[in-house]
Amino acid sequence: MPVRGAAVFALKPQFLGNFGAHGPDSNLSIIEHVRKDQPRPNETDGEGRFALSGLELANLQLFVDASGFEPRCVPDLTPGPQELRVVVMRSAPLQLTVLDRQAHTPIATASVEAERNTGLFLDEAPRLAVAPGDGPARFTVERIGTFRTDVVVTAPGYASAAVAVPGAKPPEIVELTIELE
Repeated sequence: MPVRGAAVFALKPQFLGNFGAHGPDSNLSIIEHVRKDQPRPNETDGEGRFALSGLELANLQLFVDASGFEPRCVPDLTPGPQELRVVVMRSAPLQLTVLDRQAHTPIATASVEAERNTGLFLDEAPRLAVAPGDGPARFTVERIGTFRTDVVVTAPGYASAAVAVPGAKPPEIVELTIELE
């Protein structure tokens, strides 16, 4: 199934030396870092196609990033016209509910922040998108990763909670309830 709106980056191998071996976790760190310098990457069209031009160097690394999918790296991209098929895997989401510990009711004023802990020694862990879920005090955290995700939940009038969520492999959906006091 084609993925529309995926970001596509081509990077020089020298840039990648600080990130170690490639895998979904390190790819996410690389993409987050690159987005700071290239806020408007190439994107795939409605049929999942993209075009890159002006690539003169050999051994480029191609990175594909799409919401709801694990980031993907294609090593050793050669210059010149070519047809390339990149398959991306769906990512594992976290479905999170925030409740008042005593009343067991949803806390509508709760907010959630999440970082994907990659197990790599980077200056900053990749921050994850947190979207409203299917009800009050429900949240969806995309791309929780295979190592660990650090979640912080806050709400006015409650003590905050920090939780380390173990990694999950797609297509697993992780469900978690956090109770605040």
